[in-house]
Amino acid sequence: PLLSRRTANWTMDTQPIQLIKRLSAVRATIRRRLLAYGVIVVAAGGVAAFLAVVLLDWLLWFPSAVRVVVAGMFFVGFGVATWHWIIRPLGAAVGMEEVAARLENHFRPLRDRLTSSLSFLQRRDAGSETMMRRVVAATERLIADSPLESALSLRPLLRSGGVLTGSIVVLMLVRWMSPGFLGTGFYRYIYPWGEIEWPRTVSILPLTGYEKV
Repeated sequence: PLLSRRTANWTMDTQPIQLIKRLSAVRATIRRRLLAYGVIVVAAGGVAAFLAVVLLDWLLWFPSAVRVVVAGMFFVGFGVATWHWIIRPLGAAVGMEEVAARLENHFRPLRDRLTSSLSFLQRRDAGSETMMRRVVAATERLIADSPLESALSLRPLLRSGGVLTGSIVVLMLVRWMSPGFLGTGFYRYIYPWGEIEWPRTVSILPLTGYEKV
């Protein structure tokens, strides 16, 4: 009797909050993962690019003018990557309808129910109030115990995290094997017109003897 009384008193003016809350939570999770994915990708690319630039400079001894151009290209590329992987995805509109459609593709029992319920809550003249009330109530019961966030794949985030971890490991190995290598490369691009040069190991064989220094 209590349940039937609640159902009888329910109207579309008192919209169920649970369904909207669940969809909003899923959308917030999507945005957080997009942000994390973008930050990881940009960081991994920045570390790899820095190692490549320093290694090429060590091999070719770039002059000051070339180092200025390479540093500018690095910062421009970093800015473009930040815009492409972080700013633009966060600015993209992720609508409730799109989230509901994705969830329906993952959870078969929700097929056509979630988008219909969302449509009923947004458009009160979509059909009979009794029919809309029953569909929304049934949908809320279905999503009550459904792990909706499990529909979001973690594979891209894990792959990018693995790439970032590998880049950091390589960076730490280079720093451990040659303590001054990264510092010299860093300062050569912070002060491209300075006098900081790469250290070299030189073998000297005098012409008048057999001693090697």
